[in-house]
Amino acid sequence: MGLLTTARQKVFLYSLTQLTHFCLFRYLFGRPPRAKIQPAMKNRITVNPQIHFGKPCVAGTRIPVQDVLELVQEGLSFADITRDYYPDLTAEDIRACIQYAREVIAAEDLHVSAS
Repeated sequence: MGLLTTARQKVFLYSLTQLTHFCLFRYLFGRPPRAKIQPAMKNRITVNPQIHFGKPCVAGTRIPVQDVLELVQEGLSFADITRDYYPDLTAEDIRACIQYAREVIAAEDLHVSAS
C-alpha cells in the first residue's frame, strides 16, 4: 500500500486515531462520571405506555417532554412557555425536561463506523 496521500485517507486515519484514543481512555478509566439528577427533578418526568405511546411526559400531565424541549429550542422563556402554552407547568418542570434530555444523551453509547 503506499503513503496516505489523499485528503480522504488522511481524514480516515485521523478519525481512526481519535476513535482509538477514545476506546483506550474508556478501557483505562471506564465510563466518565455522569451528572447526578436531583431526586426532585427525577420524579417530575414519567414514562407510561398508556400515555403518548410511552413517550416521556411531565408527571401528572399529558405534556410530552419533546414538546417542551421544542419550545425551549425556539428560544421561548420559561415564563412564555407557562403563560402561553402550558399554564400547568412550572419552571422546575421545564428544567426537569431539559435535565431528562441531558440524561438520555449522556446514557447513549457512541457507535462509530468507518465509511
